[in-house]
Amino acid sequence: MSKIEKLKNKQWLNAQYHTHDRSMQSIAEELGTNRQRVRRAIMALEIPIKGKSAAQKAALKSGRAEHPTEGKERPEEVRLRIAEGVHQDWLNADEATLKARSDAAKAQWAAMSQAEREALLKAAQDAVRETSREGSQVEKYLLEGLTKAGFDVEYHKTGLVPNPKLEIDLYIPSITTAIEVDGPSHFLPIWGHDRLAKNMQADMEKTGLLLSQGMVVIRVKQLSNNVSTLLKRKLLQMVTETVEQVQVKFPSKNNRLIELEV
Repeated sequence: MSKIEKLKNKQWLNAQYHTHDRSMQSIAEELGTNRQRVRRAIMALEIPIKGKSAAQKAALKSGRAEHPTEGKERPEEVRLRIAEGVHQDWLNADEATLKARSDAAKAQWAAMSQAEREALLKAAQDAVRETSREGSQVEKYLLEGLTKAGFDVEYHKTGLVPNPKLEIDLYIPSITTAIEVDGPSHFLPIWGHDRLAKNMQADMEKTGLLLSQGMVVIRVKQLSNNVSTLLKRKLLQMVTETVEQVQVKFPSKNNRLIELEV
């Protein structure tokens, strides 16, 4: 098939443009012509024109365009504005919009192959395991923020209760305050209901041991694995204010368990 014949062949042109996700420019370069001629041929054959998003994706895939953000570090104020915008977008979304987003996510999941689903689930499980080994992003964010606020914070502290293996996420010795960050696996059956029951029982026992030693226990309930920068900043403010209140006036025995949620 000659180059001219290819431009007139709907099956060939549609396969290159849609099936192989090539750009008009890429097809034009192969045929030794220009992009506008390829566009006219596509329109003449009544082949659907890609939307702007799909066209940009094809350009990135072919290497003709550079990703606007990949590999580039945004300034903190820019990231916060983006986080605030995304947060407000979800808060302001009506039921129809939320349902449409939910349906789109379900459709995306349904379109995946079994291998793609298994790979995605494995990546999620690996992320949870990595978090449990190294400490969550929220823990590290609170550690850095409280330290900058002038508190001496000990990270993953052990040896403060009769169980020597028991580890406190964050501990402030000057006010005998323990801060525990509970991720979703502490209250959702991510690993099954039996595992959830064991986690909840362990949390109760840990809280009891800490309180029995006269400590203040601040438990942070982390509802999502994907906590935005904006929410982390709000949580840091909440925790800092709570710690400062404890510093000013140590709570009575019946008020030493403080629960926060993000």
